[in-house]
Amino acid sequence: MVFNDGSTDGTQRVLDGFKNDCKQITFIQSQDNKGIAHGRSTLLKASQSKDDLAYILWLDSDDFYTDINFIKKFVDKMEETKADICFFNFKVQYESSDVENNAAGLKKDKNLSEKIMDKIAEFDNGICSVERYPEVMNFSSLGCIKGYKNASIIPHAKDEGLYEDFVYMAALLSVDKIISFPSD
Repeated sequence: MVFNDGSTDGTQRVLDGFKNDCKQITFIQSQDNKGIAHGRSTLLKASQSKDDLAYILWLDSDDFYTDINFIKKFVDKMEETKADICFFNFKVQYESSDVENNAAGLKKDKNLSEKIMDKIAEFDNGICSVERYPEVMNFSSLGCIKGYKNASIIPHAKDEGLYEDFVYMAALLSVDKIISFPSD
């Protein structure tokens, strides 16, 4: 499922080009950009109505997967462990030294995330829960570095505002199995 949140950069033309060749993908378009919270909520609700057993991965406009087999590996690991949420690592690529100097918070999130993922891997079968490891709540709230079992996420009560990551942090509290990919 692909959602175009009212982009004005030609994205819709690119997506239109895929529609004939990708019949298995549902394309959703908003006329106006309504923001990340609305976009994630729209995709979540649409995917849950289509298949509540599906998995959710977010890939924002400035993100990309560095491993061409990442999605397969993610699904295989979720199936193998019957996990609800999987944390994974991210790399930071700077466009200029000015951007790098302003990324201190992102670097701190990355370091903390790596420590948490490594700790999760130390649990029996690499599976933990908030009850067993409360520090997991300190994992970065970035939705794009977590994969979810569709049924483990509760849709937003509200589509707009500052609530975009709250629902994902709340999902952590309600699941039994949290896994991670190694932080390498």
